[in-house]
Amino acid sequence: MKNNKKISLQRFEQIGHGILPYEYWLDKNHRLVIAVTGPRAYILDDNAGEKFEKFAKSGRKKFRRLQERYRGRE
Repeated sequence: MKNNKKISLQRFEQIGHGILPYEYWLDKNHRLVIAVTGPRAYILDDNAGEKFEKFAKSGRKKFRRLQERYRGRE
């Protein structure tokens, strides 16, 4: 469910020799919503871009602090 609304999904499987089996779930607009293989699942998140930017910004700040701390030891 999305925002307490049911959504319809189509399921596809990819199987074959020399590859891991995958399950793909697409919404009515043919957007990939979920991809599953073995113990891994990839799930569509419409807010992923914002979350990534926040995470990256935090990581850059931590990296700069470490650089400053390292330079102080020279």
